[in-house]
Amino acid sequence: MKIGVFVAAFATLVLSVGPASATTSKSTGFSGYVLFLGLTRSIPSTQFACDDTTITASRKTTGATFSGWTDTSSEWVSPVSSTGGLVTGSINYVGAPGLGNTVCITGGIWSWQLKSGKPFFGSVGGGYVQWPPNGASFNADCGMDVAVFFADVSVATGGSGTIVGCLNDQNGLIPPKIWGTVDLTLP
Repeated sequence: MKIGVFVAAFATLVLSVGPASATTSKSTGFSGYVLFLGLTRSIPSTQFACDDTTITASRKTTGATFSGWTDTSSEWVSPVSSTGGLVTGSINYVGAPGLGNTVCITGGIWSWQLKSGKPFFGSVGGGYVQWPPNGASFNADCGMDVAVFFADVSVATGGSGTIVGCLNDQNGLIPPKIWGTVDLTLP
């Protein structure tokens, strides 16, 4: 009898606590343009670490800004292929962009507005933009001489994620094209 009371009490305790909080994943593709290349200034030559790479940088850029539309492609697509949402961001970085170079992302802000109008936004932590050597490619979805990027992001209302993709700023392309995915894990 005492065992039955104990089991009932234990079951009541477990059920009242409930399951661990579940997380939700949200993801979208996007395409767009770099609208502002940022403001660049010289800094004392300093080593910076971003992911598995260490660079020595003597310049810092703030406010490089992109904006675009959501889509379902892994390639850059025009606005007519939009799924109705918007993705924007502004990053700060150190280093010199260009073929064969890597820059370290040092911060910034980002936002993603769903077609319904619901926003997600927050800060950019770290990351990198890496250009292949001339005549090479790091990613088949990006193409020849096109940079790849990776940024860790946090969500202001809780959660985290990444923004990854491609940046085509080569051959005088004005404005530069940007495309990729936003992947979030939300509480």
